[in-house]
Amino acid sequence: MFKPHSAISVALASVLSLGAVFSAACGDDSEDTSALSEEAAEVVAAAAPAAGGAEAPATEGEPDPCAALTEAMVRATFEVAAETAIANPPPLNNVRRMCKYEWEKPNRDEIRQQMIDRAQERAREMSRRMQNGEAAQGLLDGVMDMPRMENAVTLNFGPSFANADAARAGFEQAMTRLQEGIRQPVKTKNIDQEVVFQADTEVVEGIGDAARALPRLNQLAVLDGDRILYIVVEIESDRAANIEHCKRLARAILG
Repeated sequence: MFKPHSAISVALASVLSLGAVFSAACGDDSEDTSALSEEAAEVVAAAAPAAGGAEAPATEGEPDPCAALTEAMVRATFEVAAETAIANPPPLNNVRRMCKYEWEKPNRDEIRQQMIDRAQERAREMSRRMQNGEAAQGLLDGVMDMPRMENAVTLNFGPSFANADAARAGFEQAMTRLQEGIRQPVKTKNIDQEVVFQADTEVVEGIGDAARALPRLNQLAVLDGDRILYIVVEIESDRAANIEHCKRLARAILG
């Protein structure tokens, strides 16, 4: 049976990475901010099952996304210089069928300061959300809205389908669930609440058999015959610009 959660498994890996970066970036600041960053990382990890983080690894015979998304393609599409190192880290939390490339931003120190500033703002806001029983959601939203300290491009495939009709039905189901929001209970040492992964979807014409942009996740979901591709590009601070990058990359992948 198709799992709509596959639609945000790539974004989950990015959020998990951000949780770690958020904690590291803010760890040298005030005790309140440091505690907030650690709690945020715990909430993100606890929410992982909602986004497909607990899915089993890919089975033998399933397509390798790194065969479709190569380092050479990433360098050509985003004009990454040959002397710039690109990492290809393994997936986090058994996220399936994922290929990810990362390379350092030139303004890394500036972004780190932005993260510290936002964390301090978030610390002040959290008292209100805690009073309203929204601490878990507030922490998760805060991490998801943080800037990245590295450029990142990711591709994964949805699970295999028997035919194109089944894939289309699965695609529509996934997009509907994301639009409505996927709920997940979160339990940490300090929090016992529910969070919602929700992302508005926008129809994109002219790519594959159907495509939807998910700006909040910096993601483009593409139906191509009997398969679904999920492409995430996190390069710009502007989510709309990242979606345009996703479209360019999708056209390169699909040929």
